[in-house]
Amino acid sequence: SMITPIEISCAIARRAGIKEAKESEEIIQNWSKEKKINIYELNEKRMLKAQNHGLNFKLKGMDAIIVQLAFELNFPLATLDNEIIERTKEIRFFESS
Repeated sequence: SMITPIEISCAIARRAGIKEAKESEEIIQNWSKEKKINIYELNEKRMLKAQNHGLNFKLKGMDAIIVQLAFELNFPLATLDNEIIERTKEIRFFESS
């Protein structure tokens, strides 16, 4: 989702600092250019499904968009957001080894 890079950089800024967040921003931009990650547009269909997930799981709007895309792509979600983890028991989460 186009939201994810913003969420990642802002979370890093809050937890680690602005310098680290700017570094993460550059890394994400490079990954996108190198096609290591895909950026998905938020269209009306995705918006409506995200809204439904947000209502069902009582998520913040941006979190609902990220959850919706994980469901759509059938990918495990990588997050450190405890609220998402606690409220979305139906979704698979990425587990680091």
